[in-house]
Amino acid sequence: MRPDEFLHVLRQLGADPSKREDVFLNSLLIEFIFWGIVFLVTLLLLRFRGRIFDRAEQLLEQYGRRRTWSMVMVGTLALAVRLALLPLVPIPKPIVHDEYSYWLQADTFASGRLTNPTPPLWVHFESFHINMWPTYQSMYPPGQASILALGQVIFGHPWWGVWLSIGIMCAAITWMLQGWMPPQWALLGGLFCVMRYATFSYWINSYWGGAVAATGGALLLGALVRLVRKPATGYAVLLALGLAILANTRPYEGFVFSLPALIYLLVWFIRKRLWTAGFLRQVALPAIAVLVMAGA
Repeated sequence: MRPDEFLHVLRQLGADPSKREDVFLNSLLIEFIFWGIVFLVTLLLLRFRGRIFDRAEQLLEQYGRRRTWSMVMVGTLALAVRLALLPLVPIPKPIVHDEYSYWLQADTFASGRLTNPTPPLWVHFESFHINMWPTYQSMYPPGQASILALGQVIFGHPWWGVWLSIGIMCAAITWMLQGWMPPQWALLGGLFCVMRYATFSYWINSYWGGAVAATGGALLLGALVRLVRKPATGYAVLLALGLAILANTRPYEGFVFSLPALIYLLVWFIRKRLWTAGFLRQVALPAIAVLVMAGA
């Protein structure tokens, strides 16, 4: 959580006593309690680690080999865990300007429009993180709001889009890790992701997101390592899709994150001398087609 977000929570705790319980159950404080419990459990496991860790490693190795099952299980677990926590941490309300801006964009998309006309006397209604001219719309890229709009259209509330994005992200990160490390450790990484982001994190309990951009990054890195091992159309499409998601969620951070991967891909392409008609048709053209559509 950023310092300004943490200070916002503290201000609410001090400013309005009637809201203390609500803020407490939906903020950073409950996450501190959760991770305190995790720390104590970790100390107990280290004290009595023997058979517990051996058995856990055996289970991870057994189930991690089933790669598709592992990915689906991690994504489903992330969704199920947050559903189980709804009585304790209900669907959050937007509390910062960013979130209301995303809500505006999501509601616009869910209504079947890309933007809104500038309202009359708009200079009297200017607010944070929105544009009034040339049209009335959020200042943010459309990626995060698109998943909020999906949740609003399907389930009737934007938060369900956040919920879906966390499950997709955890599954995508598991898939990405499977390309870089042994399957049992990829499964463990996916479970860590569930524990960190699908419980009390502000990624799942707010609307300005993180999960959609992280999914784009996972697709990029997961497709990259598979593409250099075995060039295939599917991996090229996923790599381009990851770039498109990053460009439409976190353009600056996504560019910085993508640049080393693209340089590595270019060096690999030159060293392998892959400028053949078959490679261009199988890998390059599908990726370019996805990027052209995203750019359009």
